[in-house]
Amino acid sequence: YYEDPVVAFRIIDRSLCLTFGSVGGAFEWTVNMNYGVFAGEGATFCPMQNCGYRVRIPENLHHLVCYLEDGRLESDGNGGVRLKPEHDTYGRYEQGFGRESDGRELLSVWVERVCQRLRGDLIYRTGGDSDC
Repeated sequence: YYEDPVVAFRIIDRSLCLTFGSVGGAFEWTVNMNYGVFAGEGATFCPMQNCGYRVRIPENLHHLVCYLEDGRLESDGNGGVRLKPEHDTYGRYEQGFGRESDGRELLSVWVERVCQRLRGDLIYRTGGDSDC
């Protein structure tokens, strides 16, 4: 019997932390994020306490966590998060997305797309013409 690992965000010693029920759950979640939800994109290696290895966090997920940590996100009222309106700006947040003319899109559109991937509502695809 397999059950997807559950991750929780917790504030520990004034730091935003991802917590798991077990080391195995942390490993499974990391594999799912890197090869399923955010397949094939760049990543940041982050230290993991009590695991003996560093976890690879995909860049889009890393940016979302940073936005959560610095207060740019708020509850959407349905158990999810959204970008606070005062932080919504145009930019090039993800290759292969945005306006055809210049690749720019609203940050709120990018945040919603990342959240859709995490919920499983949107199947990930890398931007551009890569066969990866």
